[in-house]
Amino acid sequence: MSGLSAARLTSRIVKAQSDGEVADIVKQHVGEFNEIHVSTALSKLAKLMARSGTRTLGKSQCDSVLLLLDERLRGFNMIRARQIANLLWSYAKLGYHGNHSIVRHLSDQVPTVTVDDFEPQHLANTLWAWATMRHLPSVDAFAALERRMLACVDDFRPQNLSNTVWAWATMRPPPAVIDAFAALERRMLACVDDFIPRNIANTLWAWANMRHQPPADALAALERRMLACVDDFRPQNLSNTVWAWATMRHLPSARALAALERRMLACADDFIPQNIANTLWAWATMRHQPSVDAFAALERRMLACVEHAVGVGDDATPAVNDAIAALERRMLACVDVFKPQNLANTVWAIAMLINSIEGDSITCRPTRRVMRLWGTTAIDQNVLDRLLHRLEHAAQLRSLEEQAFQQILQAHHLLGDR
Repeated sequence: MSGLSAARLTSRIVKAQSDGEVADIVKQHVGEFNEIHVSTALSKLAKLMARSGTRTLGKSQCDSVLLLLDERLRGFNMIRARQIANLLWSYAKLGYHGNHSIVRHLSDQVPTVTVDDFEPQHLANTLWAWATMRHLPSVDAFAALERRMLACVDDFRPQNLSNTVWAWATMRPPPAVIDAFAALERRMLACVDDFIPRNIANTLWAWANMRHQPPADALAALERRMLACVDDFRPQNLSNTVWAWATMRHLPSARALAALERRMLACADDFIPQNIANTLWAWATMRHQPSVDAFAALERRMLACVEHAVGVGDDATPAVNDAIAALERRMLACVDVFKPQNLANTVWAIAMLINSIEGDSITCRPTRRVMRLWGTTAIDQNVLDRLLHRLEHAAQLRSLEEQAFQQILQAHHLLGDR
C-alpha cells in the first residue's frame, strides 16, 4: 500500500472504530510512523480496549501490535515533552508495569527534554502515570518536573491539582515535595470554586494518605466547596472524604457531616463494601454518632451486600448460627482477594459503635439482625486464622499498616470473640 501523508495517517488512527482497525493501520504503516503517530495509536488503543464494544483483539494479537509500536518508539533519537507525557499516560491505561523497559526508556528522557514544554496537564499526566504503574522515577526526572511545576503552578486547573497530589500520595516511597505542596495549596485556594466532588475527595484522600496536615484555610475552603456541590457526590467521593477527615484527625463542622449524611441517604444503594467500611471506620474514629436514618441505611446496604454474596434472600430468617456460617463461608471463599483493610475497618468500626458509647445516649446501635452477623456468636477459628494469615501476607507486601492488626484484634475482643 502506498504511503500516506503524516496528517492523513494521524486522521485514520483517530477515526478508527475498534482496536482491530488500529492494529491494521499499525501493521501496514508502522515504518512511516513518527512519534505523534505512535502516541496517537497507543492512546487510541488504550481508550478502545477499555470498552467491550470496541475491543476485538485477543491478548496475543494485542501484544504483537504493542511490540511493533514499542520497537518503533525506541528508534527515535528524541521525543518531545508532550509526547512523553501522552505515551506514559497511554502505557499506564494499557496496564504496563513501571519496571517495563519502554516505561524506563521514556521516563529517563524527562530530564533531557525541554522541560518548559511541559504544560500543567502534561505534568499531572506524567505523575499520574508513574504512580499508576508503580514506577519510581530518577531523582533528576522528578526534580525536573518539580521545577517546571513551580514555574507554571498558576496555570494548574482543579483536575491537574487533584491528580498531582493523588500521584504523590500513591507513590512509594512518597516524594519530598514541601515547596511544591505549598505552591499547589496556594493555587487550590485560588480556584477552589471550580473543584468538582472527585477533585475534593481525591485531594483530601491524598493529604491523609501522605500524613500531610494542610493549613486550616485549605480545609475550610474545601469544606465550603463540598457544601456547595454535595448533591453531586458519589459514594466513593463521600466515603473517601469522611475517611480522609478521620485519618487527619480533622473534625469538620456539624453542617458538613449532616450534609454528607443526607447525600449518603440518597445514594446508599450504590455503596460498595469498601465505601461502607470506610464510612463506618471514619464515624467510629471521629467518635461521630450518625443519625438513625444514616446508620440504618448503611446497615441495610451492608446486609444486602452480605446476603447477595451468600445467597440469603430478604425473606429468609436463618438461625444465628446459620447466618454466621454463611458469612464465614463467604469470608473463606473470598479471603484471598478481599482487601484486608476493608474487613478490619468494618469489624472494628461496628465493635466501636457497639461498645464505645456508654449508657442510653447511643442512638445508632446496630439492629439485632446485624449484631447476629457480627457480634453474638464467636467467629470460627478457621475463619479467623485465614483472615489473620491474609493480613500477615498483606503486611509482608507492605500493603497493610499495623493499625489493621490492632483493629481486627481489638474488634474480636470488644465483640467477645476471644
